[in-house]
Amino acid sequence: MKAKQLATLVILAVAVGTLAYVSRQQGQKRYQPSPLIGKNAFPDLPVNDVSRLEIVNAGSTSVVARAEDGRWGVPGRWNYPADFDKIADTLVMLSELKIKQVLQPAPGQLAAFKLQAPGAAAPGEETGVEVRLLGAGSEAIASFVIGKERMRQPPAGGDPMMSFGAFPDGQYIRQGDGPILLVSGRLGDLADPDRRWLDEDFISVPASDIMEMTVVGPDRAEIKLERKAPGESLLVSGIATNQEADETKVNQMAGAFSYLGFDDVADPGSPAEKLGLAKPVRVTARTQANRTYFFDIGAPVSESNPDRYVKVWSSYAAVPLTNAPADEKPDEAARKAQEDRRKAHAEETAAMSRETASFNERTTNWVFIVKSDRLAPLLVKRDEIVTIKPAESNAPSSNAVSAAKAAPAAKPAAKEAPAKKFEATPAPAPAAKETPAAKAAPAKKVEATPAPAPAAKEAPAAKEAPAANPEAKSAPAKKVEATPAPAPAAKPAPAAKPAAKETPAAKAAPASASNASGAANKPGVEEKK
Repeated sequence: MKAKQLATLVILAVAVGTLAYVSRQQGQKRYQPSPLIGKNAFPDLPVNDVSRLEIVNAGSTSVVARAEDGRWGVPGRWNYPADFDKIADTLVMLSELKIKQVLQPAPGQLAAFKLQAPGAAAPGEETGVEVRLLGAGSEAIASFVIGKERMRQPPAGGDPMMSFGAFPDGQYIRQGDGPILLVSGRLGDLADPDRRWLDEDFISVPASDIMEMTVVGPDRAEIKLERKAPGESLLVSGIATNQEADETKVNQMAGAFSYLGFDDVADPGSPAEKLGLAKPVRVTARTQANRTYFFDIGAPVSESNPDRYVKVWSSYAAVPLTNAPADEKPDEAARKAQEDRRKAHAEETAAMSRETASFNERTTNWVFIVKSDRLAPLLVKRDEIVTIKPAESNAPSSNAVSAAKAAPAAKPAAKEAPAKKFEATPAPAPAAKETPAAKAAPAKKVEATPAPAPAAKEAPAAKEAPAANPEAKSAPAKKVEATPAPAPAAKPAPAAKPAAKETPAAKAAPASASNASGAANKPGVEEKK
C-alpha cells in the first residue's frame, strides 16, 4: 500500500471516530434524564380548594360544580347530585400522578400525541381533552390537555399463549406550553360525558328481603308474589290447580331490585304523557321492615333506544313492637330487657324513617333512564310466568314457588259430597236424625246381619212405637209379618256400602288439609355540606 493511500485511510478513520463521538455526546445530552422524572405532575395541588371541574371535548363540555351548600351537582343534568366519591378519587389521583418521561415537542408532534387543545387544532387534526380545575370565583388552579395513551409491547420471547398484546403504560399530558409529560395512571375516563359523574346510588334490596311484590299495568294481568314467612319461597298468588309457575322467572323478578342502577337522568320537567309515565307499569316491593318501593316504568327512550323512563319513590310504615308476655311481678332483669327492646325498636324505626326520607329526596322529583336488560324481569307478563300444566302430567307441580302443590290433593274432598247425599236419600230413618254416633250403630248392624229378613221387617214396627225401639223388635213382630211394607226396608242394605267407602274418604280429608297448609370523604378531600 502506498503511503498516500495509507494517510488517506487514517484521515478517514479519524473523521469517522470524531463524528461518532460527537453524535454520542449530543445524544446523551438530548436524552439526558430530566430532573422532573419521578416527581408529581401537579405538586401541592390544593384539592380542597377545587370547586369546579370542566372537561372540554371536541364539541362538548362537561361540568361538575360545588354549590353554596357544599353539595356537588352536574349542571348539564339539571343539577342532579354528583357522586362525591368519584370527584374525590379524581382529584386525589391527579395530585399523585408521577412523571415517567419528559419530551420536548418538535413541530407536528402535538398532533401525533393528540395534545392539541380542542379548538386550537387545524381541521382534520385530532385533539385531546382539556381539563380545568377552578376554585372560588372561577380562579384557575390547574389546566392540562390529556393526549393518547402509551402502549407497551409484551416482552419478546414470552409465551404467546399468555400474551394479550400491547397494554397501556401511562398517559401523555401537557400543561400549557410546557413539555410533553408521560405520567403514570390512566386519565381517559375523564373524557366520559356528564353521566359519568352522576350519583348512581339507587335501589339495592336483596331478593330474600322482599315479602310481597306486585306488577300491574295497562293491558296486563296482575302478578302478585307473596312470602308467608322470612326464609320461605315466594309464591305466585291466584294460581289454579292446572297451572304452574316458572321458578326461574319468579326469582329473576325478585332479584331485579338487587343493586339496581340507572344509566342517565331525563328532563324532570317533561310531560308524563311524553315519557309514558301517565299510565305506567307499576311495580311495588314490600320488605321485611315494612318499607315499600314504588317503581313506575314508562316508555322506551326512542325507537332505536330500548332503555326506559322510570320514576321511583318509597314509603315506610313502622311494624308495631310485639310485647313479650307480661309477668305478674317482673324482676329487674325482665324489666330491663323489655325496655331495651322498646329502645332498639324506636331507634330502628327512626333510622328507617330517615333513610326513607333521604331516598325520596334523591329520587321523587327525578326521571331516570334505566337499561332495558335490567327492566326485562319486571316487564314479564303473567302468561309468561304462569303456564298450564301438560295434560299428560297427573303429578303435582314440583315448582317450589307455586301454590299448585296443595290444590290437586283437594280433589278427593270434592268427590265425597255425592257419598254424603247418597246416605241421606235412601230413607230418612230416625237413626239419620240422631247424633253421628247413632249413624255408625245401624251401619254395623246391617253389615253384621244381612240375611235375617225378619229383622229387616221389624224395622217398620218402630214407626208404631218409636219410643221403644229396642223392645219393639221382639213383641210386635207377629202383627207386622203379613204386611208387604218390609220390601223397601231391604234397600237400605246398599247404603251400607257407601258408608263403608267413607272410611278411605275420611282418611283422604286430613291428607288434603295437610297438603293445603304447606358519602364518606376520601383522604385529603373534604366534602363540604
